[in-house]
Amino acid sequence: MIILLLFLVLIDLVVITWLTEGRKPSPFGALFFIIGSLVIYHFFIDKFSWNTIQYIQDNKTNILMITIGYILIGIVWSFIRWYFYLVDNKKYQDIEKRRHEKKYRESELAFKYYIPKAIDNKERIMTWMIYWPFSIFGFILSNPFTRFFSWIYSKVSGVYDSITASVYK
Repeated sequence: MIILLLFLVLIDLVVITWLTEGRKPSPFGALFFIIGSLVIYHFFIDKFSWNTIQYIQDNKTNILMITIGYILIGIVWSFIRWYFYLVDNKKYQDIEKRRHEKKYRESELAFKYYIPKAIDNKERIMTWMIYWPFSIFGFILSNPFTRFFSWIYSKVSGVYDSITASVYK
């Protein structure tokens, strides 16, 4: 029974992380998934005779402090995540700018950077605030791997071009 519960928690962690850290965050999808999971967990927790309402009544101050802490950590994390989002966005646009300049070398078509604004990314930022534990989990797992393989690609991309050149002589 405990192994099944741990398996369900792992599934929740992966799915909610995917819903909050994907290209297009889905805060409502994550919320519905959490609600569904809580309903399933209720059946497991009920077996261990956990009285949620009694716990809340007995620990109002602790719950208030934890809630305030959760909100504050979410706000701080959203600033950190916004910074890394902007850095990644800038790197992507720098690559697009180089491609644009190669393609339109003699043209008067100038490349224009799209500078992200918070108002245009409200859903993304609020998702980082609300679901910060999952956002941090996804960021820690995904960013080092992505950066590592991007670094490997940058070192070997010339080999791919050489192979292409030899095939298309």
